[in-house]
Amino acid sequence: RYPAEISDVSNGKLAVGAHKDYGMLTFLATDSVPALQIEVGDCWYSVDPRPNDFIVNVGNVLESWTNGRLPSIVHRVVNHTGQERYSIPFFFNPNFDAKL
Repeated sequence: RYPAEISDVSNGKLAVGAHKDYGMLTFLATDSVPALQIEVGDCWYSVDPRPNDFIVNVGNVLESWTNGRLPSIVHRVVNHTGQERYSIPFFFNPNFDAKL
């Protein structure tokens, strides 16, 4: 659950700051409130919410295993609506002791 607090990007106030996912894959189920953004080059693009679909993020491990063919994308959560937002992530990662 993300609070119903409007983000202020210019002052660094975000629901979730910019980051890449560590593991292999992240499957994300969201509600209908827009907030997820991805970074491409120097620009941020909003990802349209799709309540009946999954958003799939490639993590750093899969980027490494594919020699960058599947890149891990920087993403963040920016609340422009002032509404609560719900998302449910499932992280698919190798075992902690797996040899990479």
